[in-house]
Amino acid sequence: MKPIALLLILIGTLLFTPLAGQDNPPAAGAIDQTVKKNTLLEFIRIRSNPAANYVLGPGDIISVDVFGVPELKTEVQVAQDGTIMLPFLSLVRVEGLNTAELQVKLESLLADSVLKDPHVMVSIKEYRSQPVHVLGEISKPGTYQLTHFMRLVDLLSLAGGFTATAGDTCTISRQDETGTSQQVEISLVDLLENGNPALNVPVQAGDIIHVPKRVDRIFYVIGDVGKPGAYPIPPKKEIRLSEALTTAGGFTKTSALANTRLVRALPDGQRTVMAIDFDKILKGSGEDLSLQENDMLYIPNSKAKGISQAMLSSVPNFIYWGLLLAF
Repeated sequence: MKPIALLLILIGTLLFTPLAGQDNPPAAGAIDQTVKKNTLLEFIRIRSNPAANYVLGPGDIISVDVFGVPELKTEVQVAQDGTIMLPFLSLVRVEGLNTAELQVKLESLLADSVLKDPHVMVSIKEYRSQPVHVLGEISKPGTYQLTHFMRLVDLLSLAGGFTATAGDTCTISRQDETGTSQQVEISLVDLLENGNPALNVPVQAGDIIHVPKRVDRIFYVIGDVGKPGAYPIPPKKEIRLSEALTTAGGFTKTSALANTRLVRALPDGQRTVMAIDFDKILKGSGEDLSLQENDMLYIPNSKAKGISQAMLSSVPNFIYWGLLLAF
């Protein structure tokens, strides 16, 4: 082999052979996943360091440690006037400061009095000054202490989320500067399902968050059907006459579908009774109306002469009288 060809082979080997102990470079996808993991890790670390932005207040218990001076190490509770008592410094106002700000303040006070270039470490032992109350249809109702900046979703998550009977709203009660209680209602559907960030409001000490129980809208189907009774109207959904009939187990061989009646309460307290021909609806030629809350659908028996007392006893009073007027 010619010397020039041998030299070219040697150069190529040196250029494309990894050095000893050097791994192949990671693929682009692996780098992206690593960045994502590290970003999430840093996010969790910051969120798990509550002292970084927690503002001290009455009731909090803190630990003060002066580097190299074990005699000054102490654990103390913030008094109702927002102060603590420390050796050589007497009363020190701490309310409204976070731990970093308090460390700077104590280092300045100690440097002015007893120590040269002191280094102070302040840590929070117990959080007691910023309670928030979470009540109602929540998995773990109770009083929670704010340990860092939190929003509504943070508190609801901390309290374990909702029960199976939770409603679609929550209320936040808060006192203003004058001591007057103010209340705002938040749509949980808009907040959680639609992702409206404006509703994820910051939570403050003293807030009362209440999640009410869901109140079902009800319609009634009685008469000659498979399963007469009261049925809920699902949230954000329409129930039409045909679906109501199916929900109630369908009709029987003796159902007088063409003589069906729909009793509806009006806003002024009056009642209206509408004649419904289910034969036409099922054939696609009749109007399949949407039901409203407290609507009552009555499918008579073709062989019965009237409405039985048992049927009337299963419906609210306003529907009871509507049926008596209708037949």
